[in-house]
Amino acid sequence: MSTGERVWSFRSQLPPLTVRGTSSPILSQGNVISTFDNGRIGVFQLNTGFLIWDSPISYIKGASELENLIDSHSRPVVIDSLMYATNYQGNISIYDLAQQRQVWAEEASSLVPPLVLNNMIVVIQDNGSILSFSNRTLQQSWLNEDYLRRKLSNAVEFNGNILVGDLDGYLHIIDALNGITLGRKKSKALLIVEMLFLLLMRISL
Repeated sequence: MSTGERVWSFRSQLPPLTVRGTSSPILSQGNVISTFDNGRIGVFQLNTGFLIWDSPISYIKGASELENLIDSHSRPVVIDSLMYATNYQGNISIYDLAQQRQVWAEEASSLVPPLVLNNMIVVIQDNGSILSFSNRTLQQSWLNEDYLRRKLSNAVEFNGNILVGDLDGYLHIIDALNGITLGRKKSKALLIVEMLFLLLMRISL
């Protein structure tokens, strides 16, 4: 680390067609976790790059290359011993890190990380709809279709609610319990692509 030299690298097997973009790896429990264009997620040793285990987020279902796009460009989310991941035209999936396996999956299509808050799992889908599941029963809680084709950003928690941005630079506050919009405000940004935690420190709604 002190010299800046590359210690290790990993290249996944690319499918014939992918969605443009890359995922950002995270560090968890001393390991590196990343998702890939082939719709898989991998856990690597930090120091050596050894692949400890990997798993599909979803499987190819279609007959054409477009239908078989299952890229994952979003960061996985780790809460205690569980890991959450999404992919395009695929699933929202939960993995048990101790057991090194997928324990639940439900159909969803997303290019941004899921949000876990208030015992809810929130998925911003690529078409602008928002899905919510109970983190206890794993049943769907609500579906919000007010933002179709609004090119929503990833969601973050704000005062116990959901905060997302859109293509026109609006910030929307959504009730995490029922999916109802509580308010919105125009930001200085022309387009909100990714919501960062630092943004929450700079705005007052």
